[in-house]
Parts: sequence; C-alpha cells; structure tokens
Amino acid sequence: MNVLKRVATMYLISGVVFLIGFYAFTKVFAEEGKSRDYNQAFTMHAVIMVFLFIVPAIPSALSKKK
Repeated sequence: MNVLKRVATMYLISGVVFLIGFYAFTKVFAEEGKSRDYNQAFTMHAVIMVFLFIVPAIPSALSKKK
C-alpha cells in the first residue's frame, strides 16, 4: 500500500470516528434542559483549541525559516 492510500485511509477512519463522536456528543448534551451544559462544553472546546493550537502556531506561521 503506498503512502497516499495509507494517509487517505487514516483520514477516512478518523473522519468517521469524529463524526460518530460528534453525533453522540450532541445527543447527550442537546437534550431538553441541557443546552447550558452543551454551550459550556462547546465554549471550552473553543478556548482549548485557541490556546493549545492557534496561539503556538502563530510564531511558526510567521517565521521566515524554511
């Protein structure tokens, strides 16, 4: 199996796993009366992504090293 097929297979598998996880997440938190918990979890995910991925990626994206 060449590298391109292997990478495509990994992307497909991870995409399906994350889709199933997102579906389960919305089923658990989007029920009546739990929308506040869903909003808190969604906001916490956004904060974590900003501070653990986007902020460290800025210096590497702006650097002129190649």
